[in-house]
Amino acid sequence: MKCSLWVFAVAASIAQPALAGTGEERLVRDLANNMIRIAQSGTSSSETSALADLLRERMDIDAVTEAVFGAHYEAMSSQQVNAAEESLISSTAVVLGAALEGTETIEVTGSESIGDGEVSVSSVLKAPVDGLRDGIDVTWTVVRDLGISKISDVNVAGRSAIEVQAYHVNQLFEISQGNLQAVLAGMGEFEK
Repeated sequence: MKCSLWVFAVAASIAQPALAGTGEERLVRDLANNMIRIAQSGTSSSETSALADLLRERMDIDAVTEAVFGAHYEAMSSQQVNAAEESLISSTAVVLGAALEGTETIEVTGSESIGDGEVSVSSVLKAPVDGLRDGIDVTWTVVRDLGISKISDVNVAGRSAIEVQAYHVNQLFEISQGNLQAVLAGMGEFEK
């Protein structure tokens, strides 16, 4: 249930009107507008494909994959890293497509620098469902590298998307007794 609330909150945090603000705040708002538009515009498979394309463009997938796979990342071949990145993008797109069917809103409340090239964008999610009517804090981590800003994490009510994904990947490693191919296959099953 906690994971479902988290997934819904992340998905709901995608719906946002464009307003003035820092570049990072605008990135979050623009990403949100595009994702909600995509989710409401087509069939399930076309939504998923379009959301995956948008995530490839706006998510720092290299950093996310390295953080999710932790110590296992160093042992991965470039082909396995690419497969892991695609699985993370595809599974995220599937979840977002399913969760973005309704109209949810989020108010970006500000941003602050949290390190070299990193900015934390704060927001409050409000949705017409129990537990989200009064709002829930959603914080986006935006990384700026060589003039390009990308989302590297989303924290919903104190729970990081990277931490949640890393937990599931670690469970797959335990179940498969460390077999990376089995982990990648297990991630692929979620996409279906």
